[in-house]
Amino acid sequence: MKSLWLLLVFILSASSVHAQLDKKQVFLQSRMRSIASTNGDSNGGVFAFSEVVRRKGHRFLFDDFVKGRVLFVGYEYLSEEVDMVIDGEFERLYLLFEDETEGLLPLSQIQRVEIYHEEGDTLHFIVQNLAKISQEGEKGLRFYQRIYESDRFVVLHHERKFLRKEEYMENVGIVRRPDEYKSLHSYYLIHEGELHKIRKSRSKIEAALPKYKRTIRLVEKETKNKLKNETDLNQFFTDLDARIR
Repeated sequence: MKSLWLLLVFILSASSVHAQLDKKQVFLQSRMRSIASTNGDSNGGVFAFSEVVRRKGHRFLFDDFVKGRVLFVGYEYLSEEVDMVIDGEFERLYLLFEDETEGLLPLSQIQRVEIYHEEGDTLHFIVQNLAKISQEGEKGLRFYQRIYESDRFVVLHHERKFLRKEEYMENVGIVRRPDEYKSLHSYYLIHEGELHKIRKSRSKIEAALPKYKRTIRLVEKETKNKLKNETDLNQFFTDLDARIR
């Protein structure tokens, strides 16, 4: 059975920008810089992680630039390693090149990225418009982290950042709380070509996979998995897959 991961790759349209280049070519930083929107030697200017003194947090998925590689649409190999960070509010990918130039890559040219967040820990993100698969999917190109992938299941996680505005108390003339960036988390399951919006809960997974209801409850009983985070979700589907086979 072909991997469901191929379904996501298949519906990405090829970019004419790269048509004249060898699809087996490895993108070097010099090539990425030539197609990125750059702001010159900004020294962290417009992409700074701290924008307002009273504001808490930032709109990025990571606290600083991290090492990663890009797979461009229409290409077979990942790019050269480059510093990058994902903007969770505006769905953008910012790059920091070796010459300290910062760049912004168009999502329409990106198929997926690998981010080396911690030593030995690789995070996989795809750029996808899930509305092309189902009405339950979010419209527009967005970054989705691949939580789990097999021939049977693909589980994706989307984190959206938004700014909660400060609360000002007019009667006493003080700011009760500052501006703060918060996160909303969405989880999606793709099974047999269908997209289901799920949560980190056994009941929601059951609703999406009714034919595996007994197996799902068996996994919960045997593993005591509380589905508290993405690691637990990955392990749950790993255990579920193993029992179905």
